[in-house]
Amino acid sequence: MLKLSYRNWNKMQLDAMIKAKDAAKAMQKNDSIGHKFNTKPSHELKDYAGTYKNPGYGSIEITMKDGGLVSKFNMIDIRLDHFHYDQFNAVILDPALQGGEPIRFTFHNDVSNSPSPLKME
Repeated sequence: MLKLSYRNWNKMQLDAMIKAKDAAKAMQKNDSIGHKFNTKPSHELKDYAGTYKNPGYGSIEITMKDGGLVSKFNMIDIRLDHFHYDQFNAVILDPALQGGEPIRFTFHNDVSNSPSPLKME
């Protein structure tokens, strides 16, 4: 009809997904170079629970579940795993959405030493 050459769109998307997952794994290896082992958050995990607002991302609510931090952001379920100090890796729980660039949450303390501002990278 349009006389265009055949494209295997499924293969193209699968190849792109595999490439993204491989890049994420490589990034995690590089990320471990800067990882400070045996550190702890500056507060108990329950102190990080709350609603945080970001002008670019909007609001995100972080709660405690089964002894850890979890969140739902843009309808995506996330678990926050401690990385080091007050930084947490966001682990997307839906396997179909995993494999992209990792997201790190960094909590900063306000003047009363409570975790208040949240930076998402």
